[in-house]
Amino acid sequence: MKKLVCVIVAVVLVAIAGIGSATADTSSFTDPTNDLIYIYTGDPAPPASYIGYVDVVRGEANKTGSSLEFFVVTNSSGLPSLSNSTFWSVLLDEDDDPVDNCPDYPTADVDTMYSVIYDSVKKDWNIERATYEIWGWDVKPTSATWGMTSTWPDGELIVHFSIPLTELDELGDMLPWKVKTETEFIGDLAPDVGLIYLGDPPPEPWIYHPDNGSWISNVTGIGAIEMNNAGDIVSTVFEYSSDGAPWHSISIDYDGRANTWPHEVYNASWDGWGAVWNTTGMPEGWYYIRATMTDNRSQTGQSQIMVYVDPTPPTLTIVQPAFDQVVSSTFRINVTTEDEDLNSMIFSVFRMDTSWYAGVEKNVPHTPQGYGCGPAAAAASLLWLNNYTNASGIKIFDDLVPPELEEPENLTEKCTKCSRRRTTS
Repeated sequence: MKKLVCVIVAVVLVAIAGIGSATADTSSFTDPTNDLIYIYTGDPAPPASYIGYVDVVRGEANKTGSSLEFFVVTNSSGLPSLSNSTFWSVLLDEDDDPVDNCPDYPTADVDTMYSVIYDSVKKDWNIERATYEIWGWDVKPTSATWGMTSTWPDGELIVHFSIPLTELDELGDMLPWKVKTETEFIGDLAPDVGLIYLGDPPPEPWIYHPDNGSWISNVTGIGAIEMNNAGDIVSTVFEYSSDGAPWHSISIDYDGRANTWPHEVYNASWDGWGAVWNTTGMPEGWYYIRATMTDNRSQTGQSQIMVYVDPTPPTLTIVQPAFDQVVSSTFRINVTTEDEDLNSMIFSVFRMDTSWYAGVEKNVPHTPQGYGCGPAAAAASLLWLNNYTNASGIKIFDDLVPPELEEPENLTEKCTKCSRRRTTS
């Protein structure tokens, strides 16, 4: 008994550190609570048969220089006195080759199994190694160690496996694995998606456009990236929902050329992981947007944001002061909008440099102000005089400007050409 206690204490210290800080070569998963099954049929177990210490909620695998460290977290605040034999197993496809794997449920798709076992007949604990052979599962000697601890205040039971690499002589760069638990034919297979991969983490998508919490209307571009710049993504599904269930499809993007770091404005030609969402006709309100990425091993990852859809966003028209009106001291700003549920409005005033070298042109070039080149400034002055109306409503300088200069676009073109000549001379 003393030997067992020493092993548990020594391993618990590693388990606590491992759950908090994974090494570079690591993989992990989460699994829903209350998803126990009859382990040999896959049928759901009734709620009355729930057993928290075999309900897997998380798992983590770390590869060190000498061992594989696995942490299996179950939904239990401790381990009660056990009356039935109980198994916590880590299932591995050691050589990442499906040819020699077990074909039978619930240990299909793997060839190696390590199990922490409580034997209710012997009243004993041990760790067991088994490999799949053509005649079935064959128990082999092992130097693996194990331990258990209960966390506080989370109330979770952690089962830790430490497996020497010397026992895994066919281990390569990739290790598919999953977890199985069992007591009295009830247990859990985790994660629900099947195998996960040490050496190839699942996708980590991030929706970078639109911003989380922003408002959108009409047609909006959606952009997503894979945070680790993974090159094995095969598709990204974009969906929306008003309440988190059900989800409705926006589109599926199969173009894996992108993985570009975010652009300020979404453009489908930049990013393969994108969609265009037409919200026209949708009721106003908050919506979830979800992106689900899938890699070539069928591993998935999700990103989710919330946006506010406003079919009639405020469209503003400044009616006072007029364009290019000279103002001073205190003046009134009047704005009109047809939007009926306006909440607030922010007015901003800032200085705009419209000189020729600023690269900013005024919307209506009807005065010489802002034209830094002589010909354009002179033409603008003539245009202003041409449109001048006196108190009697008469254009006293009408026909002063030649027809070819009467359009403001012609003045803009002339100013641009002039600026280009001055820049290159």
